Amino acid sequence: MFVRLDQPQIEQLTRQGCTATDWGKISIHHGNDLSRIVRCNFIGEVEIGDFCGLAGGTSTIGLPNGLYDSTIADCEIGDCVLVKNVGLLRNSVLAFHTCLFNCGVIDYDGHASLGTMALLNEGGGRPVPLSPLLSAPVAHVLCHYRHEAELCNALTEKLMWKMPGRCSIGQGTTICNCKKILNVCFGAENTIDGTELLKNGHVGIRNIIGTGVNAQNFVIKSDNIISDGAMLERTFVGEGCEIGKQFSAVDSAFFANCQAFHGEACSLFAGPYTVTHHKSTLLIACQTSFFNAGSATNQSNHLYKLGPLHQGIMERGCKTASSSYVMWPGHIGAFSMVMGHHGKHLDTSALPFSYVLERDGKSFIMPGANLRSVGTWRDNDKWPKRDRRQDREQSEPLISTMLTPYTAQKIVNAISLLQNLKQNAAGNEVHYNGCTIKLAALSAGIRLYQLALGRFIFDTLTNCGKADNNSSVGAEMWVDWAGLVMPQSVAENIITAMRDKGIDIAAINQMLHDVPVDHQLHELNWVLNYLRQHDTTRNEALRQAASDANMLDTMVLGDAENDFADFTKIGYGVEGEPNTNDADFSAVRGSADDNSFLRQIKQQIKEREKFA
Repeated sequence: MFVRLDQPQIEQLTRQGCTATDWGKISIHHGNDLSRIVRCNFIGEVEIGDFCGLAGGTSTIGLPNGLYDSTIADCEIGDCVLVKNVGLLRNSVLAFHTCLFNCGVIDYDGHASLGTMALLNEGGGRPVPLSPLLSAPVAHVLCHYRHEAELCNALTEKLMWKMPGRCSIGQGTTICNCKKILNVCFGAENTIDGTELLKNGHVGIRNIIGTGVNAQNFVIKSDNIISDGAMLERTFVGEGCEIGKQFSAVDSAFFANCQAFHGEACSLFAGPYTVTHHKSTLLIACQTSFFNAGSATNQSNHLYKLGPLHQGIMERGCKTASSSYVMWPGHIGAFSMVMGHHGKHLDTSALPFSYVLERDGKSFIMPGANLRSVGTWRDNDKWPKRDRRQDREQSEPLISTMLTPYTAQKIVNAISLLQNLKQNAAGNEVHYNGCTIKLAALSAGIRLYQLALGRFIFDTLTNCGKADNNSSVGAEMWVDWAGLVMPQSVAENIITAMRDKGIDIAAINQMLHDVPVDHQLHELNWVLNYLRQHDTTRNEALRQAASDANMLDTMVLGDAENDFADFTKIGYGVEGEPNTNDADFSAVRGSADDNSFLRQIKQQIKEREKFA
């Protein structure tokens, strides 16, 4: 129950150093402790809740809740709130147990809008709304279906987010040591400490935004850490991301579990698990997911003609080596490693799991070479373990598995492509899309692809249970919507719903969440359809697939042994007897037999032997 101040209460607050433009517009919770309102200036309508208990913020823990040394204009102050040393707090609604301490200005003029991002293409043409309702799959559709204006208009309308008339600061949120916050709303359980400027933004729940951060026109959704002088402009940060160490991003989106430090991004569509840790790294006008950028990775989207119009796709699982360079436009196949300086426009999309190398200015492809790298399989194992999102059921859906029908169909097509290239080869190398493939690498690639396909078939037949004879969904082409793979027919159903103006974004998101639920069944349908096409029984397939999988895993173990070879011990045991380096290496690195991931591979090989 709120009541207007009576004369004795006004006199008490005046003695405590408080002023008001109109005391008649100040109301307080009945029975509130006025001794906790000290040296404050009130402007306009101010409603003050019940001050009880102590503040709980990291910088304010133990301080009594109340209003101290602050100017407060047109605000609603909830119960158990601390506002202390705030130069101006205006047009805001503070929920239960919020804390504002030692801040310059927290203002809200009610006229802000979040705007849009120029994702993927810096020159524009692919606008994506900055909205808390945005997810990676939805952003993917908005970027790649611009030729369907009706669809994009309907989807954009579903995503529209109107800023409220007043700033809301959610329950349990702490804002301290911040210089200026203008037109930003905050959800619950956030910690905002030491920011330089936050302007025109939405902060969801359980985020940490730290020292020196400068963000304008942004969304920071949930479970993120933005710190150490990060600079964001027209940028979306989704769930479980870490951005800091002076990283700069403009017109970019970072979805689940991305990490971005030191470098720079412009018009970057960073799908789940995009990672860039190094200085001098520029990611520009491209789409990635499950991606790792080596130090000094660089890309160009500007040929100095009509502007920065070019763009690139690095499909899921790609990596770049240190000092790699790619000129856009380009399209790099899934789970490929790019090394060297590529001044031509690469298209290796039909050859997944490849090494894309540069020698003497020429681009070479080693098809499938990344399949025998232990690092590729270790990535597949580590992604689920590095999910920082606290509410998995409500988080945006993704499928991190490396071998899926999406990559399997690419492998099948790659085998056919390489066999045709080999059949028509005139010398010891062939040329494909401006790149060179050595004949030996081509033959090795065919074999690696065959082994990987066997590995996928074995895993699916042994892990996915029984087929649903009433459904054939999945026995078709698959697509990847920024980290979420699905059958084409499922994607088409979702697209149909997106076009329907009567279906809201919550229903669309539920359809997207159903994709991982049905994934194993759809995956099994793809494999069974593949076996039918090749007139192979399930038991025959299991025997051959087990053999293929074990052969591939044996190659992976062989690659891992290089990490324990004698040359890797250089720099160990720098003082002592000649054998000291072995002891030092063992103490620091252990052995191949001790490595948990390699033990897991060996165990899988052993279990498959009963099928082979």
